[in-house]
Amino acid sequence: MGILTFEVIQMPFTATLFFILLPLICLAIGYGLNLVLQRFFKKQLHFVDWLPVPFLISAIALSQPFFNKAGWYFCLVICVWGIIWSLTRFYYDHALYPRKFFKSWWRYVLLMSGAWYLAFLVIALIVK
Repeated sequence: MGILTFEVIQMPFTATLFFILLPLICLAIGYGLNLVLQRFFKKQLHFVDWLPVPFLISAIALSQPFFNKAGWYFCLVICVWGIIWSLTRFYYDHALYPRKFFKSWWRYVLLMSGAWYLAFLVIALIVK
């Protein structure tokens, strides 16, 4: 036995169905948030700003106990998604100055996604 051991538990059908429907669920939540913002605050989110919604929902879903090793790779995909989203914000905001970089929460998402991506990559290589 190594330091890191994983107990593989069969994922229930409802959990599998949840992961299959996750993109549609996230799209519905993002659209709902957009409607609420537009109705109450007269502000509309760009489509690229919906991307943190699946990032957060997936992080919650991945903490479930029936999660097996395949979830590590799913989590890597979510981290890459967060990195891509943050880089698109760089493109749209034209903010590459270090002082501006740390003043926004989406930049925090970039840093955390990068850190989690590297951590999961290292753990996946160690376990393999």
